[in-house]
Amino acid sequence: MNKNKIIKFDTIEDFLDIINQKSKRPFSTFHMFSFEDVNENTPTSMPPYQINFFQISFIESSLDSKIKLNISDDISIDKSVYFVSPEHVFSWKWYRDVKGFLLFFDTSFLNFSRIKLEEEFYDLFDFRRENVLNLSTQESLEIKETILKLYNDFKSDSLYKYQIIQTSLLTLLFKLKNIYAKEKLQENKKQSRVELKYREFQNLIKNSYIIQKKVKFYAEQLHIEPNYLNEICQRIVQKSAKQIIQEFVLNEAKKMLIYTLDDIAEISFKLGFSETTHFIRFFKNQTTVTPKAYRKLNIQ
Repeated sequence: MNKNKIIKFDTIEDFLDIINQKSKRPFSTFHMFSFEDVNENTPTSMPPYQINFFQISFIESSLDSKIKLNISDDISIDKSVYFVSPEHVFSWKWYRDVKGFLLFFDTSFLNFSRIKLEEEFYDLFDFRRENVLNLSTQESLEIKETILKLYNDFKSDSLYKYQIIQTSLLTLLFKLKNIYAKEKLQENKKQSRVELKYREFQNLIKNSYIIQKKVKFYAEQLHIEPNYLNEICQRIVQKSAKQIIQEFVLNEAKKMLIYTLDDIAEISFKLGFSETTHFIRFFKNQTTVTPKAYRKLNIQ
């Protein structure tokens, strides 16, 4: 029996099959459709799932449709763009009259540009956040115009459709990045370098947290002193490096408790704890409740 409650989709085609999206699929690494393309057999809700590719959703009008990213409460999505990366656990419920577009693409689709997607657009696809970008009326119109062009290119019979869509997708991503940047305070170059180091730290945690939970290890990998790593974290998020590591482990634990049927000992092992009692103590110190109690409180 499959003990995992999270549905996992390795390819865009697998996902499109499940939601009964029957539109023409010219590429395996990119697809998009408007909600107007959705047929009556497409489900209006999806239980928690993960995708092994990226998703951008532009919602012009949501009619109180909701999404859930990771362990968040329901998120309203009217006049917004939301982003899903392979690390997100995602679920949704929407109404038939929703207006907008969904885009799906694999990292290989943008290989021509030599841009590292998860670095260049880290703020949009940050796996630790619920990535919903709320748009002003003017921003919504601008993004709609860009996506409509991309959609028309996708539907066209151009001999160079693949290349045109690649550049159009990059244009969209940079416009969204620009909108995101406007929401943040302008920072000097020194601060930008500090942010980059912080992002490197987060990516290292993502790849190493199971076997390494010590600040010293991450500082060595970043070629800096542990005290300076703490200083960086305090400057960016007002937390210590140890707290950042613990938060990541805790969020992964919460996802496993909510979305899998693994027992506490299995979760403890998967998260790299040498003893189940160590995991239970860690979890209770962070949340004031045991893993078992947390699962019971959040069972769906």
